[in-house]
Amino acid sequence: MAQLERAFQQGPLGMIPEINHWAMEEFLWHGFPNESWHPMDAYLDFVGDRLSEAGREQLRGWKEARIGLYEIGKVRGETVMLQEWDPVLQSSVGEPFKAISLGIGGAGFLRHYRGHLAFTYMAPWIP
Repeated sequence: MAQLERAFQQGPLGMIPEINHWAMEEFLWHGFPNESWHPMDAYLDFVGDRLSEAGREQLRGWKEARIGLYEIGKVRGETVMLQEWDPVLQSSVGEPFKAISLGIGGAGFLRHYRGHLAFTYMAPWIP
């Protein structure tokens, strides 16, 4: 992970504050480029049966996380409506979808940002 953090800091996005957090997420969701070892698989091996099969399946899905721009919509309870944003077309694309936030505050803090764009990782969620 430290190697990936250094590469992010020295790359074209190195000026982004806390770029090391983005590098950490990239490492956790996708591993190190061109390596067969994957941190999520190692974690699942470590927890074994202490995590339900449904929980294990959810974490396996996080390996599909991808980074993108999303327009923030309505917040209802613990979910927020998002729609992918195309920066070239300057418009939303695809269908809106429900998402959750894994942040400590949940999705509620996004209520004040309706109509703004979020640059973040998205992964499938199985309720």
